[in-house]
Amino acid sequence: MIRNGVLLFVDECDSFLEDRKTLSPERVRVLNEFINQTGTETRKFMLCFETNRPEVLDPAVQSRITQSVEFLPPLYPEILLMLRQYLNLYLFSSPSPRWMGTRRRGAKRGMGEEEEERIAKEMERHRFVGRDVTNYVIAVSQAAYSSATMEVDEDLMRRVLQEQVEKKQREAQYLEHRSLRILDHRQRLLSLHSL
Repeated sequence: MIRNGVLLFVDECDSFLEDRKTLSPERVRVLNEFINQTGTETRKFMLCFETNRPEVLDPAVQSRITQSVEFLPPLYPEILLMLRQYLNLYLFSSPSPRWMGTRRRGAKRGMGEEEEERIAKEMERHRFVGRDVTNYVIAVSQAAYSSATMEVDEDLMRRVLQEQVEKKQREAQYLEHRSLRILDHRQRLLSLHSL
C-alpha cells in the first residue's frame, strides 16, 4: 500500500500531451487513455508537468491542471554563478569529468573574471537558461580541447557565445514556424470537420 502516494513528473509533457487535433489516431488513443486513467482526483498519485510550450497542451489536460508555476529565465547573478561553476567543473579542473570519456588535464585559463562577467551579461540579455549555459560551456570545452594550446581566452569565449546566440535564435525561429504550421493544420482540420 502506498502511504503518501506517488508523484509522477512528466518532463517535456507537451511532446506527450499535445492537443488531440494535431495528433495521429494512434497518439489520440494513447492520450485518451491517459486522460481517462488520470482524470479523477485521488490521493494515490499527483501529476506534475513541465513544459516550455503550455499553449499546445490538449484542452482536457489543461482543465485538469489545478496550479501552474512559471519559472522565469535566470538573472545575471544566477547565470554568472552557473557559468563559473561549469567552467571550473568542465574546463579548469583536473582530471576531466567522466562524461568526457578520457582523463585530460584541465584547460588553461586565458581570461579574467571580467570576461566571465561580460559573457554572463550577454547571456542574460539573450535570455539564456540553465541548459543554454551548460551547452555554452560544453561548446567552449570542445573548442579548447580541440586546440593545440588548450587555452580558453576571451576570443574563444566570445566566438562560442556568438555561435550559441545564433543557435538560440534559429531555435526560436523554428518554434515560431512550427507554431504557425500547427495553427494552419488545426484550421484545415476544423474546415474539414465543418463540411
